Amino acid sequence: MAVVQVIMAVGLLYYAMGWPGAIYVVSVLIGLGYGAHWAIVPAAASELFGLKSFGALYNFLTLASPAGSLIFSGVIASGIYDYEAKQQASLKQRTSGFESLLPGVREEESLSCDGTICYSLTCGILSALCIVAVVLSMVVVYRTKRRKFINGVCSIPIPEKRGVALLKMAFFVEVMLVSRSRVVEFLYF
Repeated sequence: MAVVQVIMAVGLLYYAMGWPGAIYVVSVLIGLGYGAHWAIVPAAASELFGLKSFGALYNFLTLASPAGSLIFSGVIASGIYDYEAKQQASLKQRTSGFESLLPGVREEESLSCDGTICYSLTCGILSALCIVAVVLSMVVVYRTKRRKFINGVCSIPIPEKRGVALLKMAFFVEVMLVSRSRVVEFLYF
């Protein structure tokens, strides 16, 4: 999962820099990363926590996708977009020397933002969150590497319950951070 996160971080950073063809690179890399992640999550969840409570755990992890979309697309990305659109509208109003030709933005008009500046900060933030997800993946790897498996059965369980709770929380937060890649859908509309 860490490799997938690095791929997604590179794609988002590419868009944040405003390099040519960024939307195509972001679409391919985020699509590959997002698809690979959701192919890996069920296998990782069943391997890490067993099949006893797999249904409940998988439903909980699936809930991370709309939660991440609400937080990252609905709050962060839209707030940054609105800020940049207001900046562009006020710049257009200031540079127009004639008030009668360009009266500025009225309350009933919707704001729009042009250029890569509208999403550069958002993609930069999301790229940093992908790096946080890489760190959380490494925490999950470190915590599970201490366990020894014999014939698919854990022979040395993690002794403290807090360790299992920390492992489940790290796994959930990582899935939630991945779900923020739905901001790419926000880029198109």
